[in-house]
Amino acid sequence: MWQLKFAILLCGIVANAKPKIAFTATLSKNTNVGYHEAVKYNRVLTNIGGAYHPWTGHFKVPYSGIYLISCTAMSETKKPAYLQIVKNHQVLTTIFSSTKTFPQSAQTLILQLRRGDRVWVWGRYERLTLRDNSYFNVFSGALLH
Repeated sequence: MWQLKFAILLCGIVANAKPKIAFTATLSKNTNVGYHEAVKYNRVLTNIGGAYHPWTGHFKVPYSGIYLISCTAMSETKKPAYLQIVKNHQVLTTIFSSTKTFPQSAQTLILQLRRGDRVWVWGRYERLTLRDNSYFNVFSGALLH
């Protein structure tokens, strides 16, 4: 009898288990980005659940829940970089990386997202260059709950 109770309990736990969704992607080279153009982080380090799409730069939310979204940016020395984290074309926050000393900037957000939402990073102003050859520009996300 206890085996049956244990099996029922285990099935309930498995049925209610949240899927694992997490990604981290970087740029493999210096990358030019235009006004409202998505940054296509092409070096995918982690893509558990397959929800990040490097050919578009978009993270498509597969399950409703609370997500952590993070982005770091480093501009070239001659021109600053203004980036924005966007959800469904709605700007959520801006990331600014200044000039001269290769400064890095970052933003981390905790968001309530619904299945089908899209989150990505785009250029805020005119054409900019993100400096990279060593994992300086990173876009990450994970389902927390």
